[in-house]
Amino acid sequence: MSMKLREIIISSIVIFAVSACQRKEAIPNTLQGEALPDIANQEYDSTADMTSEEVWEYLENYYIDQSTHYKSTVWSTYEELVNYYFPDMERWGTYIFEKREEDYVALVYDCAMDHSERYQAQILIHPDFSVEMLENTIKTNPEAGFCIYASGEDYIYHGCRIAEYHVEAYDEETELYLDATVPLFSQREGADWDELNQCIWQRIKNWFSEEAHYEKGKITLDYEIKTLNNDIYSILLHGIYDNGEWQKNMAIGLTMSMSNGQMLPKTVFATDEEQGSLYDFYMDNNTLYAIKDGKDGSELAEERKIEFHGYSMKKKEGNLYSSNGLWIADVYYELPEILEYSEEVTAINALMRKDMGRFFNELAQEAGECVKNQFDEVEYRSEHDVEALFGEPGYYCYVDTEILYNNEGRFGVIYHYKINMMVTGEGEAIAVYDLNEGEILEYQDWQKEILEKIEKYKQELQADE
Repeated sequence: MSMKLREIIISSIVIFAVSACQRKEAIPNTLQGEALPDIANQEYDSTADMTSEEVWEYLENYYIDQSTHYKSTVWSTYEELVNYYFPDMERWGTYIFEKREEDYVALVYDCAMDHSERYQAQILIHPDFSVEMLENTIKTNPEAGFCIYASGEDYIYHGCRIAEYHVEAYDEETELYLDATVPLFSQREGADWDELNQCIWQRIKNWFSEEAHYEKGKITLDYEIKTLNNDIYSILLHGIYDNGEWQKNMAIGLTMSMSNGQMLPKTVFATDEEQGSLYDFYMDNNTLYAIKDGKDGSELAEERKIEFHGYSMKKKEGNLYSSNGLWIADVYYELPEILEYSEEVTAINALMRKDMGRFFNELAQEAGECVKNQFDEVEYRSEHDVEALFGEPGYYCYVDTEILYNNEGRFGVIYHYKINMMVTGEGEAIAVYDLNEGEILEYQDWQKEILEKIEKYKQELQADE
């Protein structure tokens, strides 16, 4: 069971118990302590022969006994529906409160740890156990926190299924409201785009709290998709700021990498630019447009054509094990690959693959040797036993990769590394390549530094023996 799902189940049960005295008319008997029939091993083809208490018991206990088909399928569909409509609602409660003709009606609501209730909506459970969100019942409370929820039909754009989401937010300190519509990738059929979608709405949330320099009014934004291809997703959000006395044009840009869901700064496309805001540009037809402050608010200005090189970002994952087969640590490395074919590009891709091979075959293995002796007397160990056994956080070797440059014949990356294997290290290192010559322009050998620390640690151990 996933940790997120476990939190949902636990929080739901706790909320039900706490709220029973306040909702006795609405909450079924199962939540008020009355005995229920044992339906754990019964199978149902329809809710028609079930009471509301039995329907809820069926949903609530699906994880106890997976032998009944609908226990896993119905709740899984129910959870997917909630996650689709409310992508940032990690803790939620739900209960069945009435029967409406042939359907049962359930209420779902936010129950975050800070006790703020940002969302509330009703879900129909049909006789065939299918579920449906009643969109006209969705209620939000932006004063309790940032809100984002599905608000329109999915549509196809450049081969991708796009879903419109509504954003509402309020800043108590500045008395500023945000009302925006944003295009996310539809996840009705899976969570493949979760990382990219989260990047989009998190960046809007950050922009509103940190860079929306207005007070006592409302910002209303709609969207245009400017670029959507295998490499880039670039959105222009535009609208107005209105404080009741005057209005100003508003615009922000969001440009993401399709391969790993990261926001791309302007310096990726224009290498001679100083690092600025993530929101002051967008890409359209291989052209960079700047968003500048003008007399009447935001103004759009074409700056330059861009030579952007397609690339992918693949995460290779692994594990380290002790000599007696016990799990030691998680290991992963994000490898960029330029998706063009020339002798020079092939050479650069080979250099980046060589760095990854060095990480897995040398650095991670050497780091693992530093902790293997801790497990000689241990008979069993899972990935969650580290802190309990040794008072240490989980061991790991991670490398996250960010694109630094991708224009004007240069391809640059930043390696963000985190090592915790008795020897520790955390930082970032830059590698920049010339795509025209197939040469290294700049290279910081962070792996050499960590390997030197590992060697020093081993020498100290030998000296103590």
